[in-house]
Amino acid sequence: MHALRTLCIQRVFEIDITASKATFTVLPKRNSIMYCNHIESEVAPQGGNLGSVLLISHNLELEGAPLYLFNLANELQHISYRVSVVSLCNGPLYTQYKEAGFDIHICDEPACFINLMKLHTVSIINTLVMAPLVDFVSSHEQDVNIIWTIHESDRASYADLFPAVNEVNLFAYARYVVFVSCETAWTYNDVNTGNFAVIPGFTRANTAT
Repeated sequence: MHALRTLCIQRVFEIDITASKATFTVLPKRNSIMYCNHIESEVAPQGGNLGSVLLISHNLELEGAPLYLFNLANELQHISYRVSVVSLCNGPLYTQYKEAGFDIHICDEPACFINLMKLHTVSIINTLVMAPLVDFVSSHEQDVNIIWTIHESDRASYADLFPAVNEVNLFAYARYVVFVSCETAWTYNDVNTGNFAVIPGFTRANTAT
């Protein structure tokens, strides 16, 4: 599963490396959802620099989504992506990122996030909680490449705080919106414009190492 997840992530990034080894099947239910379900060979560390990735978190606490991002950072660095991290709030993971050699920033203004995003090949915005940032970026900056990873199945519980989570245009701005399961993706299918992808095990890494 680790290798499958890595190759599917590379395919979603559309950076020309081992993407041909991972394939997506389109699941036709209302709008298309791409399901990454096949691998031909194991992924191995690559030489050189495959591109720069900015990981965007809402906090750096020792909890589910931030821990997933920490493990994803290590996985991407292992296969030769240049990885930086930015978070809205500080926390214990800041030290772990620094000790692992990652460039890490704390930003509390949208413009700070955008300036960092412009410096990277792709930016991964993590969780539905960051919907206001996606909304801001889509309104103010068109020249950034976003992948939005969503873990939450209960979108309705966030709608009162973030009404934009019910708007098609918010989700359409991302190159891909990535989910860990078809069940979660289908709960958002009313806002799917054909850019939804399911990567099994995408959030499996959930412990700090």
